[in-house]
Amino acid sequence: MTSAQERPNVPPRIAADAGASSLASGLAATASSGARTGDDGVKLVAVYHFMLAGLFLLGTVGVAIPALFTGVIGVTNEPDALIASVILAIIGALLMTFTLLFLIVGYGLWTRRQWARIAAIVLAILTLFGFPIGTFIGALIIWYLVRPEVAADFRG
Repeated sequence: MTSAQERPNVPPRIAADAGASSLASGLAATASSGARTGDDGVKLVAVYHFMLAGLFLLGTVGVAIPALFTGVIGVTNEPDALIASVILAIIGALLMTFTLLFLIVGYGLWTRRQWARIAAIVLAILTLFGFPIGTFIGALIIWYLVRPEVAADFRG
């Protein structure tokens, strides 16, 4: 937007109107050029899923290291430590499953797949139980992805 200082012969009110009209024409051109309505929002939800996948991957590594140590201890010294190793391996496998799930859903959202929108809504329903932050984020994602204009972007 140009200001009256940049255009010395134009009064401030006319300069502001010219800037507003150029902004409006830019938005109209974007809307008429076939740009998707919720492009930034869907990408933000996809990035959220990518970040969660990274956090679950860190959790997987955080569980895998103690599982390795308890496995070595169980084989060499204490057979009862193998029970802890199996439990940690199950937890690690569950965390890795969530890592892959969030990665796949994030990629599906990024590429506008209908199945990814449905999967993201299901995952958001599951995050509603994580009070208070998970409830807020899950509700926000559900609200955004069920909006008609966003849902329409996934159909076409």
